[in-house]
Amino acid sequence: MTTRNFIAKEPEVKAILTTGQLSFRRPIKLPSGVETTGLIEDHNGRPAFGYYTRGDIGQLIYVSCRHGVVGDQLRVKEAWGYLGCVTGGSPERHAATALYLVDNTRREVSFPTFKALMAATPNQHIKFPAEYDDDLDEYEQLSVHNQLLNDWWQRMRKQPASRMPRWASRFTLEVTGVTVERGDAGWVWVVSAKVVV
Repeated sequence: MTTRNFIAKEPEVKAILTTGQLSFRRPIKLPSGVETTGLIEDHNGRPAFGYYTRGDIGQLIYVSCRHGVVGDQLRVKEAWGYLGCVTGGSPERHAATALYLVDNTRREVSFPTFKALMAATPNQHIKFPAEYDDDLDEYEQLSVHNQLLNDWWQRMRKQPASRMPRWASRFTLEVTGVTVERGDAGWVWVVSAKVVV
């Protein structure tokens, strides 16, 4: 079994939330003008899409589905936001909070140690702009820094799915079916999956 990242679009996340299942399509990228075989098995008995290279002696090329085969898992990445972290207390705890933009829900995720929390969560890379004069007084410098920090937090509250870290993912899917279909724009993978976590 292999676990892969899966970037989910908004309607796909809504389908997971509603049914606990997902069926999605992704295009199969092929060279133009080649002869295709449809769904076949590769040398290892795994489902693949086949096509023959151009020329007098066409070589059979296998294209595997990048979302895996039946039994593989997909870690869902979706549009999200980072809302900060907490550490310490009694009993001691270390946790970070993620915001899921599709349904505007929050989830707190615990970490075993402070070091693990700091390694997993975003760092505040706040650089004081070079264009500001060195002669700003302490109050003016603090004001600029606070504005930069506020801008950073605003950006972190709305992040694309591609930037979702592993700890913030709230769904893992198990692939239950892989097939192909031919549509108006060409061949596509059709993958079915269900929520396991």
